[in-house]
Amino acid sequence: MMDTRPKHQRVSDSLRDRIAAGDLPPGARVPSERELTAEWGFTRETIRKALKTLQHEGRITSGARRFVTQSRPITLRISDEETLTFIEDVTDAGHVVAPPQITVKIEGEWLVRECLRVVDGEPHNWARWRFPLDKVQGSSLAYDVDIPMGSIRYVREGLGWNLKQDRPEVEVRPPTPQEQAILRPPPGWNVIVEHRQGSVDGLTVFRAVRILRADRTRLIP
Repeated sequence: MMDTRPKHQRVSDSLRDRIAAGDLPPGARVPSERELTAEWGFTRETIRKALKTLQHEGRITSGARRFVTQSRPITLRISDEETLTFIEDVTDAGHVVAPPQITVKIEGEWLVRECLRVVDGEPHNWARWRFPLDKVQGSSLAYDVDIPMGSIRYVREGLGWNLKQDRPEVEVRPPTPQEQAILRPPPGWNVIVEHRQGSVDGLTVFRAVRILRADRTRLIP
């Protein structure tokens, strides 16, 4: 039967199968672009596209010499209930989530909550939430305590806001020096940045940015 898959997908599927089977274990060197070009007889651009697919999935590192990553990526659902689905997805996959590291500060008219989450002993994501100080002062959001139901559900149920949330926007980019220091991604890896915003009666009541290590994360709808 003729293989109708795109050429780059044939290569990425083959390498993915080799990684899953243990033929390319964590830390192993991935065949070079030159080696894969000779093996498959495809163009260098096709091979490069296949390798980038595996990099975005968090299965291999980037750079001239690529290696299979030591930790498998964690698949997360993009959801309105950001914290609950994160915890469910991570624990269902057999990972261990540490209590979040939370700091709270005031920046002008905004209350800022920063939350670092560690999974399996390694930083996974860092979030920064901004709320109008006059609306959340005295609430649980104003203290450095965990909110198990998540910030979004808390403002709806705990504060009774008729919240309208914009669709989350996601981008992939290199980490800033601050993100590099906090999340410690491997050299050459990008971060996945998730932007959220919510309003009540047309007025913005929160803005949030969550930065996730791309080597440890795979987002799905």
